[in-house]
Amino acid sequence: MSEDSQNTADTSVDSTESQAGEQQQANVQTDGDVQNGSLMSRNAKDGQAEGQEAGKQEQDGNKNDDPSAKVPDSPEGYELKFAAQTKVDDDLLGDFRKTAKDIGLTQGQAQKLGSMYEARMAEVGKRMVEAQTQAMLEARKGWEAEITKRPAFQAEQGHIQAALRKFGDQDLYDLLDQTNLGSHPKMWDFMAKVGKALAEPGFRGENSGQAKSAAEVLYPDMNQ
Repeated sequence: MSEDSQNTADTSVDSTESQAGEQQQANVQTDGDVQNGSLMSRNAKDGQAEGQEAGKQEQDGNKNDDPSAKVPDSPEGYELKFAAQTKVDDDLLGDFRKTAKDIGLTQGQAQKLGSMYEARMAEVGKRMVEAQTQAMLEARKGWEAEITKRPAFQAEQGHIQAALRKFGDQDLYDLLDQTNLGSHPKMWDFMAKVGKALAEPGFRGENSGQAKSAAEVLYPDMNQ
């Protein structure tokens, strides 16, 4: 066989092998597509994927325009929002803004921390009020137990009720209830003495023959 014939044969073999390789690659790609679904569904999925990618790029662009994702230029640039009933310490708020700027918090991150602090302080305040209310109720129970054990309790209660019906009003009743003074032993003793004095027939002043008025009984030093 001549040299030219040999070269022609080699070229033919190489071309055949190249075509076989391309055909094999095409078959592999086709097999993979077939495994991914039918022709119509593959086209639909490809279009959906392209749409999702475009949407993601649009969201990323919008995120860059979101003020909450930016770090303010100065500590004063942090605009923190709190509920109207929340009492904010201005000094503490100023320190928080400075720290937020120092560590590079975004507006949104700073607001999240501020809201968390607000919620926590509200919970602490609620617990303090509940504890104070419970302590006052316990004290009130103790005062009332002391008063009701007295031998003269029934008589004192009668004098007090008579005085309140004669000179008291709804505002006074509310004050006695809201402050718990209506159950305090000292206030009880005072009102019992006043009621008893008012109940005595012909109650008169020390140096005159005239009966004392209710004001003179309640405030004996008024005219001195």
